[in-house]
Amino acid sequence: MMLDGWARIGLLGALVLGLLVVGVGALAGGINDADSYELVARLDPDTHTLSATQTLTFFNDGEEAVDEILFALVANEGSEPNPYVHPAHLDEAYPHGFDPTWTRVREVVDEEGVPLDFEYEVLPPYYATFSLEDALLRVHLPEEVEPGERVQISMEFETKFARARIGDMKVTDGVYIWRWGWNPIVYTDEQIDEERFELPSAHYELELTVPADFVVAGGADRQNVINQDDDWKTIRLENNGLTRSVPLVMGRDLERYELRSGDVVIESYTLPRGERTGRLLAIYAADSIAWFEQHFGPYPYQRLVIAENPVPGLGGMAADAMILVFSDWYRYLDIPAEGTLDRFAEYLIAHEVAHQWWGIGVGTDFNAENWISEGFAEYLALSYFEDRHGAFEPNLFAHLEGGLLEEVIRSEFGFMNLRRHQFELPYLSMLQERFDEEIVKPLSETRYPHTRVVRDYNKSYLVLRALEGKLGRDTTREIVRKVYELYRGRILRTETLREIAEDVSGVDLESFFESWLYGVATIDISAEDFTMKEMTGGYETTVRLRREGEAVLPVTVRAYTEDEEYADETWSAEERQGTVVFQTEAPVTRIRVDPREMIPDRDRSNHHLPRRLIVRHPFMADAWKVGIPLDAHVLEVGFLSLAGSFRGDYMWNFAVSPEPVVIDEEENELGVRWHAAGNFFSHLDRGLTAHGLLTVTDFDPATRSGSLYAEARLSWIGYERMPTGLAAPTWYPSHRLQATGGLAGPLNEPIAFVGLDYTRDDILTDFRENTLSFKVGLPAFGHEPFVRAEWTGFARTRPAPRWYLDGTLSLGTGFMNALPSAFQFDLRRMAAFAEPFPGDRRAFGRLALKPPPLGENIGYSLLGLARLERITASAFAQGGETWELQQPFVFEAPVAEVGVEFALEIRTFLGLPLGVTVGWAYPVVGAEPDAGWQVFGRFALDIF
Repeated sequence: MMLDGWARIGLLGALVLGLLVVGVGALAGGINDADSYELVARLDPDTHTLSATQTLTFFNDGEEAVDEILFALVANEGSEPNPYVHPAHLDEAYPHGFDPTWTRVREVVDEEGVPLDFEYEVLPPYYATFSLEDALLRVHLPEEVEPGERVQISMEFETKFARARIGDMKVTDGVYIWRWGWNPIVYTDEQIDEERFELPSAHYELELTVPADFVVAGGADRQNVINQDDDWKTIRLENNGLTRSVPLVMGRDLERYELRSGDVVIESYTLPRGERTGRLLAIYAADSIAWFEQHFGPYPYQRLVIAENPVPGLGGMAADAMILVFSDWYRYLDIPAEGTLDRFAEYLIAHEVAHQWWGIGVGTDFNAENWISEGFAEYLALSYFEDRHGAFEPNLFAHLEGGLLEEVIRSEFGFMNLRRHQFELPYLSMLQERFDEEIVKPLSETRYPHTRVVRDYNKSYLVLRALEGKLGRDTTREIVRKVYELYRGRILRTETLREIAEDVSGVDLESFFESWLYGVATIDISAEDFTMKEMTGGYETTVRLRREGEAVLPVTVRAYTEDEEYADETWSAEERQGTVVFQTEAPVTRIRVDPREMIPDRDRSNHHLPRRLIVRHPFMADAWKVGIPLDAHVLEVGFLSLAGSFRGDYMWNFAVSPEPVVIDEEENELGVRWHAAGNFFSHLDRGLTAHGLLTVTDFDPATRSGSLYAEARLSWIGYERMPTGLAAPTWYPSHRLQATGGLAGPLNEPIAFVGLDYTRDDILTDFRENTLSFKVGLPAFGHEPFVRAEWTGFARTRPAPRWYLDGTLSLGTGFMNALPSAFQFDLRRMAAFAEPFPGDRRAFGRLALKPPPLGENIGYSLLGLARLERITASAFAQGGETWELQQPFVFEAPVAEVGVEFALEIRTFLGLPLGVTVGWAYPVVGAEPDAGWQVFGRFALDIF
């Protein structure tokens, strides 16, 4: 959810996940051995372009003479739309149709003004496989530059912002944002050949001219207006040391708030409605800067800019002395109750501020070694967060004060712990789905790019936490400080990090790095049993332990006595089995492995002896804290219900409820009808899950009658490697197969059935989906057998940007015998007809024309509980007919209607969408003569 983003502007929608890499930025140091960029630029808000002159003083820091300079033209990597995905997926990001970014170099001259030859080159497909033309620029120098020497060249160029609602190389709602790469950047053939995505540090100075009414926020130590008239103003941006870019945020409607934290000036820029949130985020930034400086070294700038990035989502980005915060933080921080997302926001800001130390301060190869940026940023952020709010208790929503809405949130989500539920659970899910792989590797060699974010962020943090568990907190933080001191302003490699860590700690870490960064090792430590014998003056307890998995990590084992005193011992886990021995004065009553939860264990439920079972009941104090423990099975006992669960591995529930009914009105005789419902879910393997459902309604104990529906379902999702514009094919869930068996109908004479459903999903590439469904009624309980078959197809065409024509066609028929009523086809989707038209066969079709939204990004508050964000309309025509089995399959009495519907997208807690649809339908075929317009409505809540 909180992701830094280098989102290549052409890779959008679901594909952005996995392309998100931290922005690069502020560094300290001298300029004697670095390149120097002097930029003079002018913004044209009519063409959305920056026209600029760049004077580069190039320093040859290599070992050989050079006679050419290679530049990366980052903007040209967004000059073409992604050809691998359906254009409809790009429309959300490009409200006005695809709009490119580009950089065009007009002229390159030497220090004397003599034109130099240059040519554009193609960027190899090491990160993406499209929009690679003209992404590199090679400039030929008039003479060789020897190692340690300098040469100065100048170029005139123009860079265009995209009109888009994603990423950071764009203009949205009048706000221009570009973090890095709006100017040609010196690159090397070695970086290209080795598929390295790095930005070396350099000295940057910029004079920027913008319209006089524009507010400018630049990532630099100093920002001053040096010239202004009625129409234009010029701003100078300077740095004390080296940086990797000059990030820019510009717009007419930005408001500024300033806060000082020691020697650092924090400037918060927001759109007009965001002042309160902007001030709060500045406070969080000040707190985290102070904490990081205390523990990890000085903040490398005089300023920090926090700017609202007007794109949807709960994410953030970092750049040189700058943080970009997505707009949903400003919309939903206090929905539905004041302070709901405060803790999430504090963590986000801490993560982005941490990038000033790691990812920006300490640079890396964002392609193969992005873990250095994200893993260390997470390590700093969570260290700060847990120091302030606790490491093991609920720490994301527990701060909410008393109130009706607050109690609802606390009841449903109050248990959440940042590390356990936002880091460990995604990692465990990745292991369950068998999508884990090496952390250190370029994207082109990645097998599962769709889970790369989990590895770069979640797993990388857990690896560093494991390193802390192995070396100790003080030693690990000393390593972080040492690396920052040595490599601030430089590019750090994983092997160099290992060498420094070994030097500081005195521990051989080769096996650790091979297991967790270059390999796919896992670990599962379990406490098997313990024995105890009474000794003179106390007790001796022997605990037997087992290690599964290839990784080896020492682990703490804790023994608790009956008075809750405890003793710790360490097991090296070098062997598969081992023991630890405790000497205690009182008897040991329980054992816990890894009490500080330092190792990334696959299964913490076997860390306890006896095994941990939490029973939650209505009389339990602070029952909301139970939630989803990672080390215990949960049994929930209600007044008329029972439920159990463990992580996301399985869950089940069963509940009954009585309903008073009048049996005899004359005698005022009352009775009771009972309803029961149960569910079961279990994760079995990658894409394979088991489900169970049971409902009994209107059960009469006297007659033992009622209605029954019971179903057991095995579901499988099949992944397919598809080209999506990434250097590595993406695994997409193209196939869904579901096998079912169950009972339906009267409780004493249910219908037994089995079913098979298959869906082919081509939404990503062709925006089509086809489903085949079969149900077979079994000859049991006195019922005749039957077969029910149905095909449903959906396709979307796009006649123009954000205009869609959606078509749905469904054909179904029964075989052998007439279908029971519970399995008959109907036309309930028809809105203008009250009759559902049940039958043994059905043909149904629908066409819907959907124009661009009538309104979007509305942000209209609904009593402070939610916001209305979007209103879309569509005109539709639909119709069909059903038949009995003995009737010919020809249209004799079809029904049809036309109508319009309006969909209101309402977002609430965490921005979760609540869809409300209202419309009017008019019957045109098959209706009564006096039939008229019918109003209909429906809503859906998309929780996860």
